[in-house]
Amino acid sequence: MDDFYDKAKAVQTLNKLIMERTAAAASPQMHNLDSETTENFGLSICRADSDAALQLTQRNEETMETEEATIAIQGIVCSIGLPPFDARSKPEFLGRHSAEPDGGGNQHTTIIASNRFFTPIKQAGGLEVVEIDTETDPRGLLAKVDRTRYAHTEDNVVHYYVLTDGDDNNRYTPTTPIIFQIGDIMEIQTSIMCIPQKGNFTVKLVLRSIILLDGSLTMEATNARTLITLTSTQPPKRLKRRNPYVGGKPLPQKTQHCQDHARIDVETDEGGGSRVEEAAGGQQAHLHDEVASEDQAVVTDTCMEA
Repeated sequence: MDDFYDKAKAVQTLNKLIMERTAAAASPQMHNLDSETTENFGLSICRADSDAALQLTQRNEETMETEEATIAIQGIVCSIGLPPFDARSKPEFLGRHSAEPDGGGNQHTTIIASNRFFTPIKQAGGLEVVEIDTETDPRGLLAKVDRTRYAHTEDNVVHYYVLTDGDDNNRYTPTTPIIFQIGDIMEIQTSIMCIPQKGNFTVKLVLRSIILLDGSLTMEATNARTLITLTSTQPPKRLKRRNPYVGGKPLPQKTQHCQDHARIDVETDEGGGSRVEEAAGGQQAHLHDEVASEDQAVVTDTCMEA
């Protein structure tokens, strides 16, 4: 984000969206994750029998079963790494977000959320294996993974949406990951896991879905950046061209000694030709070569300019 991005307006818009999303929340919100929210959504921490990690869960009011809990987090994208990837990149994690201090030396609170593309086969027990769609991997780079060691499961899938205007509940339109940009205001849904590490637990946010809430500020910054680039670019200087037949000095008047056509005596040789004709023919060919050379140069310059 540079000077073209209105950071003050972005903060105001983000705060407004946080209030709106929290008031009409259908899932727990990081903004007000307190004891009351924990009780309302039936949140708890459980450990699976086959896994040493702890996971945040919630109670399904309809089935009364324990399910994985997801937390909604709103924020401004400051760094992003989403598919599709090219052959030069090494896609290990999906959606790794981070930030560096800005030019003024101020640091911003950042949250990192990520998800693996693949699950080791030893850890994929009970998970459904799914195919990688072409929007995530259009070049087939991920399809080359060793399927005997890794699997792309339902736990590795990340969903992408755009918030659209509408009165009905179907306001989330599926989209592709390529539309998300730095500076966009988005909401992510993450599950929370606590992984044991050296006697302590490391909290990890597992990315489940991304929703674009507002991308107008990013678009405005892009338009302003493009406009200033176009106005600051000076057109290249061209050499002036003068037509010698227009606006020049008048030609001298004919005199009595001048004729309309010059008279040339031709000497014919034994072969039936003439030296004058041969010389004229050679001169004509020479002039033709020069004209062709000039035309070719002009075309080449034109192609280079285009």
